[in-house]
Amino acid sequence: MQCTITQATEAADLQQCLQIRQRVFVEEQGIPAELDRDGLDGQALHVLVWAEQEVAGTGRLLPLSGGRGHIARIAVLPPFRGRGLGKKIVTKLEKLAQSVPLKEVVLDCHSHLQQFYAQMGYTPTGKTSMVHTHLLIQMKKEL
Repeated sequence: MQCTITQATEAADLQQCLQIRQRVFVEEQGIPAELDRDGLDGQALHVLVWAEQEVAGTGRLLPLSGGRGHIARIAVLPPFRGRGLGKKIVTKLEKLAQSVPLKEVVLDCHSHLQQFYAQMGYTPTGKTSMVHTHLLIQMKKEL
């Protein structure tokens, strides 16, 4: 699928990212809005995906100390799933991480997505957590 992934630098872009997250995380997955809106969006780098001339997905990279970053909030709207956009979002966020420059990224994935991230070179750290009713597995990748 042809798509364009841009860094969300304008307020209107970030608003679109937040709307996608609202639809996917809050409305679809039942995650409380206050868990998604963690107050860290202003410190993060966000990407916005356009496909078929519509917004289709988003993700963010939060730079951390020690040359690490945290990839999070990967969301693709239902009509665009299964077309490789999630992988493209993660790849774009990894490139942004390298430009910061960061040496390693971590993410917390839903347990059913562990194989997806493993195929992209991520390995489990052994840490898990629960967010609402979702088991998350922390994974990392050196850049």
